[in-house]
Amino acid sequence: MIDKLTMRAMSDYVAEQHLVCSNEKGERIKRLLWLGVTTAEVAREVQIRESFVARVRQGRAMWAIQWPNGWIGPMPHGRDRKIRADGFVKMDDVREVLKEMEDGS
Repeated sequence: MIDKLTMRAMSDYVAEQHLVCSNEKGERIKRLLWLGVTTAEVAREVQIRESFVARVRQGRAMWAIQWPNGWIGPMPHGRDRKIRADGFVKMDDVREVLKEMEDGS
């Protein structure tokens, strides 16, 4: 059973995430990570702390927002391994693909 103190801490944590990042930014962060952009470049593009982007990738922040494949939570391990094997991409290389993804959703 969750006590009142834990409930308060959880609600404060959720509120903090929404102050830091809107759902639209969260969706954009996940799209960029999915395409293989590094956390540093995503942070610069979205104008948010790199540590927050890392938390999104790990599923500790904005976990309820779906990844482009429909999953929720942390980035799927298979996708993460594929990105690391293929190599990360630069933001300039994914701008057109990102625009198509955002127009399609």
